Amino acid sequence: MSLTMKQRVKVNAALATIHAHGLDPFAVHQRAVALRQIHEPRRAFEIALNEFAAQHPDVGVVVGNIGDASLGCG
Repeated sequence: MSLTMKQRVKVNAALATIHAHGLDPFAVHQRAVALRQIHEPRRAFEIALNEFAAQHPDVGVVVGNIGDASLGCG
């Protein structure tokens, strides 16, 4: 199972926002790839982005607003 188009757009927007704030979006991507071994892709990116948001609260708020901090329905 892969991400839907809407989920891919949300992930790309979050990664672009992280990059725009001068941080490394590849680290988030690598974490999501590692998590995909035990979670479905949507959940892997959700966990990776939430972990990033916890480590960088200032940028995490902006990233959290993309899709209301969730890559699920909505």
